Amino acid sequence: MGRAIGLWLAAGVHYRVVSFAIYGLVGVALAVWFARGGARGRDGLRAVGVCALVTVGAYGGGRLIDQGQPYAGDHAELLGSTAFAAGATIGCVWLLARFGDAHRTDRPGVLAPLVATGQLALTAYSLQIVLLRVLQELTGPGFDDDRPWVLGLTLAVVVGCCWAWRRTGLTGPMEVLLRAP
Repeated sequence: MGRAIGLWLAAGVHYRVVSFAIYGLVGVALAVWFARGGARGRDGLRAVGVCALVTVGAYGGGRLIDQGQPYAGDHAELLGSTAFAAGATIGCVWLLARFGDAHRTDRPGVLAPLVATGQLALTAYSLQIVLLRVLQELTGPGFDDDRPWVLGLTLAVVVGCCWAWRRTGLTGPMEVLLRAP
């Protein structure tokens, strides 16, 4: 039992607590930066560029030393995925600041689908898991969720459902559970 807990904390199969702690700390740092006005204007574009370079460098360099495979949890994959997620988040904040009507309910903008998905993050994640499970059941053993059509379908279904749900004005079902006493 102790060995299993140790593996999960430090070197588990796919999802390690240590990796998630790094993602969480980067997320906190980004939140502080955003609260102080970061990611707007040229600073945001520069940060996206730096994150893109780090992502390409980490995954590209990792391939040279046999690292950086999806879910590997090695240094290259951790650095690459963190930089990619940070760049995507910074890019979204930059877009929202640039085309900022998406968060207004009286004038939805071009980013309304993404804002809706962000407002229903837990519901979106839960829907993704359910959808992938249904696809696995429909396609049988050996289902590969890394195929482009699976990504496209998942993206379309999750963003579409979240956008449709938010247009009703209701809080997401999973977000309601978080507010339960």
